[in-house]
Amino acid sequence: MRTCRILVVIIVVSLSGCATFKNTPQQDYVFALGKKCETPNGRFSVIWVSEDGKRWRSNVTDMGYEAQAFSQCMREQRAATPYERWLEQRGPTGSDK
Repeated sequence: MRTCRILVVIIVVSLSGCATFKNTPQQDYVFALGKKCETPNGRFSVIWVSEDGKRWRSNVTDMGYEAQAFSQCMREQRAATPYERWLEQRGPTGSDK
């Protein structure tokens, strides 16, 4: 019985701990840009972003044309919508308008 209680406590603490880990605004920004560059089938997308948003990884594994096109799209999106403008568009609640 004691083992069950311990297991329940661990599960509850783990689940509540996961809820406290949210993306930083910089991470949300890069993920939002990545959404615009995704292929319709979801084959290419951003899968990881550093907390400061400066480094990111995609699920594009080769360095062929598709990887270059995805990276180019990300650069174009960043130029078209700078972080400050994107942040203003989200408003004080932090959700996209």
